[in-house]
Amino acid sequence: MLWVEAAGHGRPIVCVDGRAAVWQAQVPTLAALGHVVTFDQRGVGRSSPSAIRYSTTQMAEDLLSVLDALGFESATLVGHGLGS
Repeated sequence: MLWVEAAGHGRPIVCVDGRAAVWQAQVPTLAALGHVVTFDQRGVGRSSPSAIRYSTTQMAEDLLSVLDALGFESATLVGHGLGS
């Protein structure tokens, strides 16, 4: 299970990094612009660990599952490092 946090309303803005906490300082500003979503990637922070082999494909599938669970057809993605 992935840990997901959200703030604000409007156009979806999804911030991608290993941990949701990385975006804590940016969330208030971004929440003034839209519905900001941050999440802990699989096996990181408050998300459940997994016995699978991690890959960028799996990370992309997890991101898609977050978008689907929230009912987003599209979103602005913000990321850095492997999250970008």
